[in-house]
Amino acid sequence: CKHDWPLYRDFARSPSKYHCPGCKALLGSSIEKIKKCSKCKKDLKGMGKLVNHLKKINIDYRKIMDEISEETAEKYIKTYSVLLSEIEKIFQPPCREITEVQQILLQSCAVLGNHSVLRLTPQESQIAVFNQDGMSSGDEEDSDDDDIPGLI
Repeated sequence: CKHDWPLYRDFARSPSKYHCPGCKALLGSSIEKIKKCSKCKKDLKGMGKLVNHLKKINIDYRKIMDEISEETAEKYIKTYSVLLSEIEKIFQPPCREITEVQQILLQSCAVLGNHSVLRLTPQESQIAVFNQDGMSSGDEEDSDDDDIPGLI
């Protein structure tokens, strides 16, 4: 490992440290009272909603992982891909939040990798009916294809 990161079980118990999405300055492990970055003066009001969403994921993580199925995987990939891009702006890996969202995405992709849905257009789903009457009499002479009807 290049960065000698700790194992998940080691860093999952400690609070993650928030960083300013603008200048990446360290904000600390709690941003409830911080309204602006002290370094770049960026407004941090929108981060509260994101932090609340992450707290919900932390509480429901096991349930979310158990609910991943062929039916929910695409929705989870869309939702958690956007979330991952947002939390990567405010956390520096390794941290529990990034790892958990990555695991949800990993599991969703794995489920879809083992499942495929064939979506046919109405034209593609039409069945070609074999009609033996359509054969001409010339097709039958000296043919070794008698066991395969309609082969030219």
